[in-house]
Amino acid sequence: MQRLRDQDHVGKELYDEIREDEEEIEALAKDMGERRISRKEWMIARQPIEERLNRNRNKLSKVSRLAVLSGFVGTYEDMQARWKKMNNSQRRAIITACVRSVEVRPADPRKRWDADRFVLDWIA
Repeated sequence: MQRLRDQDHVGKELYDEIREDEEEIEALAKDMGERRISRKEWMIARQPIEERLNRNRNKLSKVSRLAVLSGFVGTYEDMQARWKKMNNSQRRAIITACVRSVEVRPADPRKRWDADRFVLDWIA
């Protein structure tokens, strides 16, 4: 049980670091869009952030599935509210912990959107 708590703590720290890095990249993009920095400056500043972001995402993928899912328990409304507040990395970790694979079947040109094209192989 202690090991699970430790993994949950590590997962929380990684979530926070990933969220901070994603926010930093967004701030850089805003600075470039408002012409406070040049494209060259943006590329130089962005590289170490993206490397750190990828490194932390890889670490997060290795954290126990139970640790990732431990904070995602409750009523449907509670989970839906938490889902809306999560960043993409957190959502990706939840999906990775629950889904083994996704099969995408051919599209029907007569339908604009067909959710039945996607067949999920859930992890039991």
